[in-house]
Parts: sequence; structure tokens; C-alpha cells
Amino acid sequence: NPYHDFIEICLLQNQLIADIQQASQLKTKLAMAYINLGSTLYNQKRFNSALSHLQKVIELQPNFEKRQLAELNLNVGLTLMGLKEFEQAVSWFEQALKLDQSLNLAVAQLVQAKYEAGNQLKGYQFTQDWFSRSIPVWQQSLSHLAHVPELKVLEIGSWEGRSTCWLLENILTHETAKITCLDTFEGSLEHHEWYEKDYIKSVEQRFDFNIAQTGTPEKVQKLIGRSQDLMRSLPLNSFDLLYIDGSHLASDVLEDAVIGWGLVKIGGIIIFDDYYFTFDEFPEQNTQIGIDAFMAAFSQKVEVIYQGYQVIIEKNSV
Repeated sequence: NPYHDFIEICLLQNQLIADIQQASQLKTKLAMAYINLGSTLYNQKRFNSALSHLQKVIELQPNFEKRQLAELNLNVGLTLMGLKEFEQAVSWFEQALKLDQSLNLAVAQLVQAKYEAGNQLKGYQFTQDWFSRSIPVWQQSLSHLAHVPELKVLEIGSWEGRSTCWLLENILTHETAKITCLDTFEGSLEHHEWYEKDYIKSVEQRFDFNIAQTGTPEKVQKLIGRSQDLMRSLPLNSFDLLYIDGSHLASDVLEDAVIGWGLVKIGGIIIFDDYYFTFDEFPEQNTQIGIDAFMAAFSQKVEVIYQGYQVIIEKNSV
């Protein structure tokens, strides 16, 4: 009977559709399980295992929405960052942003991945990274200084030279630009709690190596000693940018800022790092206290450009 055959075909078709839908739902649930497990492994810094589970999600090809796919690409990129596979991470972050341009974390991570990929290519010997999170703000706040002739920068606290190298590559690009780096290369108070003596002793050697890798070591003047002493011998009104990232003790930060003030030209930029750095044993020396004291005294002479973990100001009068 043709009619019965038609009914049977319809029933089989409905069953097939139901089976496909159920399989799709199961595949999606399995994919989510892999993602959750991958996230757990990532948080445990078991990056190889995390990547393996995320790759299984990709193999399943679940019926995700664009936002979910973007987040999956983001998670793969983050895991590759953990494995220091920075070039690969760049492509995953870019794909995440193609799927969802509002994914702010992907934007920030893309900047960092490109930065770290470049560092790998240049062979820098960085063992710590307290700088790269500031790159987007520096790009926005310092771009007008790029390739300016006779530009002069004063950096208090250079450590392994991460910020120094970035400035040489992105801001001090004119052949006449110079940077003066002040550091004891003996570490600050907190460094002696965090690191072994031999590690601290090796910092200056890595600074020298990294500066050489930039290809423009002649632009760098390294002065070894306490910044508060060394600055007294530097010429007044001569620097376009002062970066304060030495001792984080409030008293030292305040002294660096007050002495450094006279060294900066009108229209020059001052950057304070580690605004939220704290000392558990003596909170009266938290970095913010020193910066706030300076800002209160000089508030009528500066314009605040940015305030977050760093504070960036422009000197408007003597």
C-alpha cells in the first residue's frame, strides 16, 4: 500500500532526525566536558594535557554558537601561551577575534602573544614579566614620542631590561634618541624574599645581554647605584620621559619623584609603576602612599593621563 509506505518513510525519517539531534546533543555535552576538564588542567598549569583536551573538542566539531567558538579559540591560545608557543597562540587569538570582536581578553592576549613571539625571535633572556600588561597603555600614552630626534628617557629600575628593550624598539627609534638606566642591580627589598642570591646577581648580566640584542646598545647609558644619589648628577630639564620603577617603598618612590621632577622637561611624561604594590609587614610603606603624596603636592602642576596599576602624568609647569 503506497499510503502505508509513505507513513513508514515519514516515521523512519522522524526517527532519524531524532537520532541525529540526540547525537548532536551528546556531542555538545561531551565537548563541554572536555572544555571544563581542559580549563581545570590549565589552572593546574598542566598545559600539555589541557591542550590535548581542547583539541578533542575541535575534533568533535560541536554545534557551538560563534561566541562559544571564539572562547574555545581563546582558551587554545591561552594554553599555547602557557607552553610558550607564542606564534601559534597569535593565530588562535586572531581567529577568536574574527568570531567575536568584543572579546576583550583576546585583544589583550593577542598583543602579549605578538610581543612574546618577537622576544623569542630576538633571543632575549627574560625570566620575569612585570611589564607586558602595560604595553597597551604605553602604546596609547607614548606614541607621540616615537621617532622624536634627541628624545631622552630616564628609567629608574631596569631589572632585566624588558621595558628598556620595548622603549628602544618602539619609542626611541630615532638614531639620536637615548635612555639612561639607573639600577643597583642588587634587587629591591621584596626580591630578596622571592629569589636566591645567585639569581639576583645574574640580573645585570641578562640586562647587558638583552640590551645588546636590541642592536642599538649605544643608545643606552647604564648607571649603577641608588637612584636618589645618581639623579643628583644628571642635568635639569633634560628628559622627555621619566619611568619610576625602582624601590617600591613609599619613601623611596616619593624621593625618586621629587628629585626626578626637576630633571623632566615641561610637557614631559612621568610614569609610576606598581601603584597597588603592598608590603604585608609594614603597610605604611605601600607604594601608593608615596605616589599619592607626590600627586597631592604637585596636583596643580600635572595632568593625569592614566591611572590604574600605573599612574601616568604630564608635567605642565615647573
